[in-house]
Amino acid sequence: MKTVSKILMFVSFTVFLFVFQSSFASAKDLSVVTVGKSDHIEELVVSEDSIINAESSIVIPKLIIKDGAEIVEVNATVANLEVASKNKVVLNGKGDTTNIIITTGNEVILNATGNISKIEVINKDARLVVSEGTKIAKLIIPEGSKVTDVITNYVQVKDRFANISDGTVTPKRTPKPKPTPEPNPEPNPKSVTKIISMNNSVVQVDELTGFISVNATAKVSEIKAVIVSTNGTDQSYSIRKNIGDDNFDYTDSDTISTIYVSWLDVLAEDGSTKGQYLINVIQ
Repeated sequence: MKTVSKILMFVSFTVFLFVFQSSFASAKDLSVVTVGKSDHIEELVVSEDSIINAESSIVIPKLIIKDGAEIVEVNATVANLEVASKNKVVLNGKGDTTNIIITTGNEVILNATGNISKIEVINKDARLVVSEGTKIAKLIIPEGSKVTDVITNYVQVKDRFANISDGTVTPKRTPKPKPTPEPNPEPNPKSVTKIISMNNSVVQVDELTGFISVNATAKVSEIKAVIVSTNGTDQSYSIRKNIGDDNFDYTDSDTISTIYVSWLDVLAEDGSTKGQYLINVIQ
């Protein structure tokens, strides 16, 4: 019995040593890439088993995984990650990714923990396995593909996806006809504050600019009389001027000042609205 025990212990130790050595050898085969703040990287291409590390404040703009890379551990924030390798790829690590593009037609295993904003599968032959630690906001698959074919473990991890664009089930939306705009109702004549355009020796009106021009020698009473007779409404009119921080009404016997800013206030017939015209004095 002692001999058998010794043999078993030896075999167990040998197996442990073999596993340890194999793991250690695999670990040594992984190339380590460290991205620091002083590194200005626009694009990082990986073609062998690698570990990519970067500080939390650093964003790698583009990472491409090509043939030769089968195990890639990404401990970094990545803007765009493309899996273009023709062999099976296992993605490990921790970090958020904005966009992942799958152009390979092989299997991609997403073991990374983090948030992925969008995965776009270009190759219809690609197959994805998603771990339960990965969260994906949007998945786009080729038209005619089924999500259960592309994500081989979809039933187990379907709660990992927030939005899926599936070419086989997305209906084409028929645009709704635009409603016919209702015609603008006619304004109530009693709420109008415009004055009828005129052009005579006392008053000239420019509706486009909102100015009226008056004769320098015309009294306020004459200006009002011309406007009232032309408009033929019960609108009320007052002419005012600004001096410093205060506003003052002209009297009917006044002429319009050429020094101060003056204007005509028009109060609608029903008193609901008020309009204004700046006054220009013609010498």
